[in-house]
Amino acid sequence: MFMMKGLVIFGLLGLFAHAHGCEITILSVDHTFGASYIGQYFNFDRTKIRDLGPGKELKFLAYNPRTSLIGEVVVWGQPNGGSLGDAHGRFNSRNVAPKPGQWKVGDKFVPIDDSYCAKEKCESCRIPVLSVDHKFGASYVGQYFNFDRKLVNGLAVGQELKFLAYNPRTSLIGEVVIWGQSNGGSVGDAHGRFNHKNVAPQPGQWKTGDVFVPVDGSFCARVPRKTCEISILSVDHAFGPSHTGQYFNFNRQHVHNLGAGQTLKFLAYNLRTSKIGEVVVWGSSNGGSIGDSHGRFNSKKVAPAPGQWKTGDKLVPVDASVCKQV
Repeated sequence: MFMMKGLVIFGLLGLFAHAHGCEITILSVDHTFGASYIGQYFNFDRTKIRDLGPGKELKFLAYNPRTSLIGEVVVWGQPNGGSLGDAHGRFNSRNVAPKPGQWKVGDKFVPIDDSYCAKEKCESCRIPVLSVDHKFGASYVGQYFNFDRKLVNGLAVGQELKFLAYNPRTSLIGEVVIWGQSNGGSVGDAHGRFNHKNVAPQPGQWKTGDVFVPVDGSFCARVPRKTCEISILSVDHAFGPSHTGQYFNFNRQHVHNLGAGQTLKFLAYNLRTSKIGEVVVWGSSNGGSIGDSHGRFNSKKVAPAPGQWKTGDKLVPVDASVCKQV
């Protein structure tokens, strides 16, 4: 499961060590293809990835904290011309196309699912898809997924929940809507689908044996993980009413290392809308009626626009270590 968390000024993941997170250091960025491919591939220590044996290939959703690029990566358990490291990888053209210069020595790549990290002891939140049929008939097979309701925290019979999640097989990430009852599915007592935010629901998106993974692990009944949510206290700004909701205001004490007047950048999302992108936050108010700090989306994935934020919204960093529990 997952719902998400954040990053910083030269990539927050680089500053903070994920509270319970998985960060893998890039040791070199050269490749056997030559100088024109520098930074398109990254090289790392194979022992940092669970079950990545010599010659083995894995694909999973990950991001670069320095750039806030998030997409499927493919990694191989052997070097291919890299000067340091015994494994290599790159973005895999799902969400992000691989290009030279995307990676630098010292960068981190961060799997969204912590269980890929060999050093992590936490259990991943992955909810098995038990069947993909629906009462609407054969033309909707794979548009809906069916699962065991007890695996989702707070999902009662007949209840509806919405949250950011992804399918590790396809690396599709978007808001899902789930219902606490079956609706024609042959196996499972609850069902769901993508909800048109980032990903439109379509037949064939889900297969029996898939898992859906909430970005916020606290949705998983099997994973006792505290989520990181920062409350939005107001949405006004010194620029005036035309910018209402483009900026959000919050209390600085809830963000690690955000001093007065300091700037941080990190990957985060709005829990209400499921919009995910880099945010920039400042450790000072700027006309906000409540809160001693403010921020907005930073045009990486999501351009800032009026009305994006409402009082009472939650800002959720992908990296939970951004949050300071007070």
